[in-house]
Amino acid sequence: MPPAASAKDAKDAPPPPITLAFGQDRFLVEQAADSILEEYAPDIRENPYSVTKISGLVDRVDDALAVLSSVRAALQQPDFFSPRTVVWLRDLSFSQAPQSKDKASSNDNVKDALSDFADFLESQGLPDGCSLLITSCSIGKATRLYKALDRLSKAKGAPRARIVDCKGGDSNSVKKLVSRVLTENAWKMDAGTIDEFINRVGMDSATIVNELNKLFTYTGGKEPTIEDIVEICTPAQGAVIWELLNAFGKRDLNGCLKVVDALLTGKKNNEVVGMAIQTENRLFEISLAVAAREDGLLAADGRGWAPNLPPDDAEAIADLDKYDVFAKPPFQRHPILEQARRWNGARCLKARIALMHANERLTSTGLDQRTIFESALAAALQ
Repeated sequence: MPPAASAKDAKDAPPPPITLAFGQDRFLVEQAADSILEEYAPDIRENPYSVTKISGLVDRVDDALAVLSSVRAALQQPDFFSPRTVVWLRDLSFSQAPQSKDKASSNDNVKDALSDFADFLESQGLPDGCSLLITSCSIGKATRLYKALDRLSKAKGAPRARIVDCKGGDSNSVKKLVSRVLTENAWKMDAGTIDEFINRVGMDSATIVNELNKLFTYTGGKEPTIEDIVEICTPAQGAVIWELLNAFGKRDLNGCLKVVDALLTGKKNNEVVGMAIQTENRLFEISLAVAAREDGLLAADGRGWAPNLPPDDAEAIADLDKYDVFAKPPFQRHPILEQARRWNGARCLKARIALMHANERLTSTGLDQRTIFESALAAALQ
C-alpha cells in the first residue's frame, strides 16, 4: 500500500484544473481571481497574454451562446506560445438561479447550452495543460453548472475542480480587509478610528480600499484621526443617516441639523418619517445601555450583560432580538455604548416623549414634516 500523502505533498500539489470563484462582492472575487491566475500562469505579470480572457457579462441570448462557444474553442485550441492554456471566463452573468428574471439566464437555449457545457466539463474534462477559471457575482447554486463543478470538487482522489466562495460584507471580513491593506502599506490606525472609518464609508470592499488610499494620501502616510476621516472620506449612501444617529447619540443638535439639511435639501419630505423612526430606534438602544448601567445589569468589563440575571430580566433581554446593543458587531456596538455615557434615564425619557409626539404629528397632520422633525430634535437634545 502506498504511503498516505503528507501535508507537504498536498500543499505542493498542482491546483485543480477548473476553479469557480464567486460572491456578491466583485472586488473580493477579482482579488481571488488574481491569486488563482498566478497559480495557473505564474508568468502572468510579465506576460499578460498568457491568459485568454472572455467576458461573460452579457444580457442578450445570442451573446451568451457566443460566450460559451468561445470558451470551449479556447480550451480546445492549444496556445503555441505557451506550454499551458489558461482561460478566464470572467463575470459569468447568465447562470443565475432558475427563478431569475435575467433574460439570458431564463432562456431555454441558454439553459441547454450551459447544461451541455457542464456535461462537457464533467464527462470529458479539460485537455492536458488546460486550466479554466470562472468568476461570477450571480451564479445560482441550483444551476446545472454549479452542481457539476461541486461534484467535480468532491471527486475521490485528486479533485478536478474547486469552488472558492468569496464571502464579504460582514463586519469580520471588512475589518480583515482594512487590516490587510494597513499591513501591506505599513500604515497604522487604532481600533476606534477603524470603527469610525467603516461606519462612514460602508461595507463595500472596493470603496474601502479607495477611501483608505485617499485617507492616507491626505494625511501624508501619518496615522489618521477621526477628524481626518470626517474631513476627507466620502460617506456611503447609507452612511449619512449614521451621521445623523451618531450626532443624536452625542447630543450634538447642530450636527443633527446639518445632516438633516444635507439629506433633505432639494428633496421631498417623504424621507422624514424614516429618519424619525431610525432616530427613535437609536434612542431605544441608548436607553438600554443606560438602563443596564444604572440598574447594575452590566458585566464587570462593561462589554455585555451581567451573568446570572434575574429570570424576568433575562427573558426581556432574550426578546430584544436585533435591538440588543450587546449582540451587535463591535463597530456598531462601541459607538452606542460611548454615546450612552452622555445620557441618563431622565434625558432618555425626555427625548423619547419628544420623538413620540413628533411621530404622531408626522403621520396625522399636514404640517411641514422637516419642521416637525427639527423641532423634536431640539426638544430632545436641549
